[in-house]
Amino acid sequence: MEKTKLIIFNKENVEELLREFDFKFSLEEEGNAIIDSKGEIVGCETCKVNLTTDKVGNIAYGSRKIFCDNPVCFATWVVENKIK
Repeated sequence: MEKTKLIIFNKENVEELLREFDFKFSLEEEGNAIIDSKGEIVGCETCKVNLTTDKVGNIAYGSRKIFCDNPVCFATWVVENKIK
């Protein structure tokens, strides 16, 4: 099984990083909602909560999987997918 890598980032550069993955942003009261190529708001891979730039916690390298900043969401995905 191939090891999964994470993208290391800080909250200050998350918007710039996501632009490199062709995500767009929609200004909302809560922050910038992350919009995918279909024009839909991106949700956390695990809990499906709508993501804003200030709520991104983890990004799986080599994929478009984005997780909220709740550590339980990322940990759940790791366990359920038997990630090493």
